[in-house]
Amino acid sequence: AWLLQNRVGFFRSLVDDSATGRTFPSVVVPILNPGRALTLLVAELKATGDLEIIVADGGSDEDFSGEMEKAGVHVIHAPRGRGNQIAAGIAAATSPWILIAHADIRPRAGWLDDLADAMERYPDASMFVFGQRFDHGGIGTLLIEILNEMRAVFTRISFGDQTMVVRRSALDVSGGFPCQPLMEDVEVCLRLTRHGPTIYIGKEWLVSARKWNVGGWAGFMSRVWLIVRLVASYRLARLRGPAYAAAVSEKMYRRYYACRTTRFPRT
Repeated sequence: AWLLQNRVGFFRSLVDDSATGRTFPSVVVPILNPGRALTLLVAELKATGDLEIIVADGGSDEDFSGEMEKAGVHVIHAPRGRGNQIAAGIAAATSPWILIAHADIRPRAGWLDDLADAMERYPDASMFVFGQRFDHGGIGTLLIEILNEMRAVFTRISFGDQTMVVRRSALDVSGGFPCQPLMEDVEVCLRLTRHGPTIYIGKEWLVSARKWNVGGWAGFMSRVWLIVRLVASYRLARLRGPAYAAAVSEKMYRRYYACRTTRFPRT
């Protein structure tokens, strides 16, 4: 019980001491038909300060550009696939630090202060990773939270919905953000660990549990098994080199979204 209640502090205490600089990040949000989620995210981000926010649209059916422009958000269009969209957003951003946020994520109060404190403490970091908490808790989502935290701490591999903040200069020397439609989060972690520590700072952002709650336990386990297979397949492909892994990512993207079309809601 103690570990479940104090897992963030426990895992953070295991992180190495080393890492970054101090500056407000540009925010890049890759989206595809985000609905009201994008409006809510932008409003909460803007409430924390006059941030540069870039929305990278992969071909949404809806037109929200007018609403975003009124909110001071820059909307760009990019080839579909999160890695492609994020790379395009980073190219349009101006800050030396880039925060990558999915549209269905909600920031915690005081997150800019949390990030500034981490940057001051770890001045050589190539990336910071926030924690995550699902908006509708349960045994299954609690397990996902714990496993994600353990993976971020012990393997330095984080998933995109854990909210990454990456250093542009580290990205540049590592070959840039991977322009691939799937496993871009795993790939960028593998690249950046060679150019500075990747620091898990906890300080959880709220994440939608909607995709995990489809189909009851059968749907939950099906999704877990799908992700485990995809990550394992990608890591094996990565042993043959980044170019081969990127080609495998294209195949995985088609397989993953074919499964989501029939079993999971689009986000």
